[in-house]
Amino acid sequence: MQQSTQVSNTDGKCSFYLYHTADAKMKRVALAADPGLASMQGYHPEEYTARFGACDSEFPFTEVDGFVRLLDGIMRNPSIGGPRSPDGDDVRFLRLYRGEQNTVMLLKSTQGNIEQVELMDGTKVNMVRRTYEPQTLEQYEQFFLTQAQNPVLEIAEIIEECRRSLNIPAYIHDPRVDTWAGLESTPEGQRALLRLAEAVRRCFAGPIARSRMMCSLADPPPAWRCSAPPSPIALLEEDR
Repeated sequence: MQQSTQVSNTDGKCSFYLYHTADAKMKRVALAADPGLASMQGYHPEEYTARFGACDSEFPFTEVDGFVRLLDGIMRNPSIGGPRSPDGDDVRFLRLYRGEQNTVMLLKSTQGNIEQVELMDGTKVNMVRRTYEPQTLEQYEQFFLTQAQNPVLEIAEIIEECRRSLNIPAYIHDPRVDTWAGLESTPEGQRALLRLAEAVRRCFAGPIARSRMMCSLADPPPAWRCSAPPSPIALLEEDR
């Protein structure tokens, strides 16, 4: 896989570029990042792209934030009706956790539509650009009040409410709200976990209902596939 770090930052935002083949396989062929983005995560630009390309970079989220981000990615999938902004951009607000420094940075993450570009060797590929912009605490909290309806935001807001009840600003890393064990250790966290479980059930209620409806329209499988499979001897007797 090709890797590049020679990216100019002309709009004041840190950007990450992902290039993949313009076919159904969507094979990744190159990636690039602004030096500022690598610096945010404590890496030299060349080390950042090398680690990211090899899937060897540090996980940039806390335990709880990572779970919310995973759900966010699933629920935004267009195949299950995931929401997008009116302008077509995929906007998310996130807390970038830097483990070695034990610090948190609040960011606005925006991913634009896929664009077709041409590499230096003439190969045409699809490019996806995601930009990251530092945010103030006020901007971060305002996002949850103004963003379009998204079931995952309810989950994130439960965590934010727990954070506020414990007087922990979003830019502070605190195990009481950033780890599952920490949430279990306080009454506020325990209440948040109960609400979180119910919100996750509602989050997946729609996709699960649609999956069941699609299965009901398909041809029913043989009866033995719905229970324990028959023995090889029973199958041989059926063939007779």
